[in-house]
Amino acid sequence: MTHKIFILFLLPLLLACSKHNEINLDVLKTCKDDSEKYILNGYLLNDLFRCKRDKDALTLIKENEKVFKIQDYSVTGGVLLMNNYIEEAIYYLNIAIDGDDPIAYERLGEIYTYNYHYKNLEKAIELLNKSLDKGNYYAASLLSYIYLFEDKYIDLSKSIYYSDYAIKHGHNLGYYYKSIALAEQGYYESAMDNLNRIDDKEYSEYKDLALSKLYAYYKNYNGYNSKRSKDILENLVDTSSNKDRFSWLADFYMLDNEFKDEKKAYELYKKGADAGDWYSERVLINWPNKS
Repeated sequence: MTHKIFILFLLPLLLACSKHNEINLDVLKTCKDDSEKYILNGYLLNDLFRCKRDKDALTLIKENEKVFKIQDYSVTGGVLLMNNYIEEAIYYLNIAIDGDDPIAYERLGEIYTYNYHYKNLEKAIELLNKSLDKGNYYAASLLSYIYLFEDKYIDLSKSIYYSDYAIKHGHNLGYYYKSIALAEQGYYESAMDNLNRIDDKEYSEYKDLALSKLYAYYKNYNGYNSKRSKDILENLVDTSSNKDRFSWLADFYMLDNEFKDEKKAYELYKKGADAGDWYSERVLINWPNKS
């Protein structure tokens, strides 16, 4: 039974890999829904990376760059970013930004927010606001993150403002950040109310993550239950494909409770770093006694 499940899980990826034997035909299909804008199909390009055909993907980009339109530079930068080709992503995103592409502003802002090698929050905020001004409302969620978690920029009122802005324009992730901001202010019931508004289909793991934080990080909350938080996070490690899942549980093991275990945390951060989680990499660089 286990083998059948494993094969079924891999089947979409195996099929995707099999489609790319003729990569010049498949990857350069014009996107049907917006054919006048795009030369490159980002989904198919990303499939090449997922199939471990990085060389083919990078060669294909170079060979066809001469016919790129602005949005193609943005799409290419986004795919490179997802696959941890950061220098290359920055190069293509900057070209797209020269063409005033709103998604490129946001993706470059994401790099300057999360990647410790390039971290520049002032620049990130500037880029994200430009993206927001041009109608890319997802950027509001990233601004909410900055004002919620980045030490020198923490401003819970601003975080809630941008969360509400994201929610108003259909970006459900805003409820996650808003629930944490409200919990930080001690409004636990309001936090739970916002948490329950998170879309179960699109952001179910963030709903679980917010719940785990509420159970473990706020001892004044009458529902405080570190064991329940641990169970939620362990399940996410087992079931989620999010590269951050290891650091979610690792952070829990660093908390001051009966489950504190820095050795387990360290091993989880290592797994996160191996999976490409920038946060885990940064934690390990600053780890005091590396084993």
